[in-house]
Amino acid sequence: MVQVVETLLRVLPWLTTTLAANVIHYRSLFSARQEGRRHFIESAAALSSRRHFPGSSPDEHELLTFDLMQSAIMRKARYKIKVVHYSSTVLYVALFYAFLPELHLDEFVPGLGTAEGLVVGLLSGLVTILLDENRLGDMRTTWRPGVDYESRFWGFVWDAIRILCASSTPIEDCLFYHSWLYRVLVQSLSDDIEFESFTDVPLSMWSWTAWLVCNSALALYNGKEWRSSMLSGLLSLWVTARSGQLLDGVLALSVSRMTVNLWVVLTGQRQFW
Repeated sequence: MVQVVETLLRVLPWLTTTLAANVIHYRSLFSARQEGRRHFIESAAALSSRRHFPGSSPDEHELLTFDLMQSAIMRKARYKIKVVHYSSTVLYVALFYAFLPELHLDEFVPGLGTAEGLVVGLLSGLVTILLDENRLGDMRTTWRPGVDYESRFWGFVWDAIRILCASSTPIEDCLFYHSWLYRVLVQSLSDDIEFESFTDVPLSMWSWTAWLVCNSALALYNGKEWRSSMLSGLLSLWVTARSGQLLDGVLALSVSRMTVNLWVVLTGQRQFW
């Protein structure tokens, strides 16, 4: 029972934000499809009345999902998803911080691992920029709140939220992939030592197989951005294992994302967002 609770504590942040994001996405997609069909019916009716021929069935002109992704409803859905993502992560950590010892700041000892986290975070951020995996803009709608809300003020607010909250999302990834999945894999792969629970596995215990498998899962989850995601995950977990402190790995991921954010602000290349 204790192990189930320990598992849930590390899985729930990732699971809840993923489920919430999918619910918002598909509800918005359904609304966008309904609105698209309504517009088509109205246009077909108007055209039919002018040209005196019956309009086509809307089912014959069903909008593709890719087309719907560019609709106003789907563009604004991204901002809802981000708000839920950021706020739920912050709220979760605030509520369950006491039960997650790997996040305790009073036990964190800055040292060489912290410096390594800063360096590899910057490195992975620069590599992400170099790869530019969303250069075609076909992975998601571009983050342009000023355009979508037709307000420079709200554009600034949303950009500020995105930048300021960049350090919160790595927490859920590190808890799920590096604190839970990695140690579960190490526990199952360990022949020399028998652990009663994955929480007994020290974060400094190294396994090449677990290192590759858990970050491959992270890469698969991130779709076309699998290369940059896997690189940042591998480096983050490497830092964590070297220092034995999860927060050094969280720092590495945070620096990586802040590097990309800074690049977007300086260059305006919003495909990274």
